Amino acid sequence: MLNVQGIRSKTGEIIKGLEELKQDITILTETKKKGNGVEILGPYLHFYSGDPKGKRAKRGVYILVKKRYITTWEAVNENMIKLHMNLFGKKLCILGIYAIRDDKNAVVKEDFLGKLNAVIVEIGNSREILIAGDFNSRTGEKINNLVVGPFEEEVINDNGDRLIDICEKNSLKTLNGYFKHKRIHQYTWHQDTQELRSIIDYIIARQNSGLKFQDVRVFRGMTVGSDHYLVNAKILFLYGKSNAIESRENITDCAVELLQSPVYNIGSLRDESTGFSYKKRLDEKLGEGNFESTEECYQHLVKCIHQGVKEALGEKILRSKTKPFYYWNEEIGQLV
Repeated sequence: MLNVQGIRSKTGEIIKGLEELKQDITILTETKKKGNGVEILGPYLHFYSGDPKGKRAKRGVYILVKKRYITTWEAVNENMIKLHMNLFGKKLCILGIYAIRDDKNAVVKEDFLGKLNAVIVEIGNSREILIAGDFNSRTGEKINNLVVGPFEEEVINDNGDRLIDICEKNSLKTLNGYFKHKRIHQYTWHQDTQELRSIIDYIIARQNSGLKFQDVRVFRGMTVGSDHYLVNAKILFLYGKSNAIESRENITDCAVELLQSPVYNIGSLRDESTGFSYKKRLDEKLGEGNFESTEECYQHLVKCIHQGVKEALGEKILRSKTKPFYYWNEEIGQLV
């Protein structure tokens, strides 16, 4: 996970960095992107949750995930996003969090943490849970403790006490402090001018998890102009049968159009009237919309082209001549 302190004009750099580091799932916080939705960014599906009403987005959370095994997702608010997956026989819920700052009013913090606790309780115990993000919390270090590990920093703040309380209530633990590294690979935030360092970004999981966590550490190379470092976790999924009946990719309506890969009747463009119809429809659609960034303009252009082609040309129906083996899935295909 990484706090990017605004994602405008950084998207290409972030996607390139994540691909080089071979990240499968990434949480981005403080994206400052308004609204909620789903987009395709390179090899990733990009789920985003921001303030749908605010004139100036100040918060915002992303989840970037490779295009597989997603069941449902929810943009909870500008501080939280939730995504469910079925992965290697495990039912998994991922929560992306951008917490309230430690110096904010206690009532505001209690409201945020109350909502976070309610979301965790709603998930229940039937699936694995991974919570990652900028918690603005310093939890200290403890020996032989179920919540906090022995390899963190000594400092603890009010947000840290509150986060520990939530973890204790829901049998969770902060993973950062259970893996020993050099300090430079533990501090997640830095301010070099004042020589300040701290651990405020965490990856959290169940105390009794069916997942095997091999490592949690900081990667200092990818900062994208932020004073936070990328926090990386290596997780081993021990394969097992799942009783999940959910379909692999049953995203809500706003994402269905993006996830499909339609094949259009391009050959019909040879007909002059059909070509004219497509150009007319595309011109009408491109004339709509105001954009705050080149990324928004690009996504609008892609959407208009798909809609115009679909309306004017229609889609091809592809029929497979062979039936796939009953055990075949996307994961096996990638291995082959």
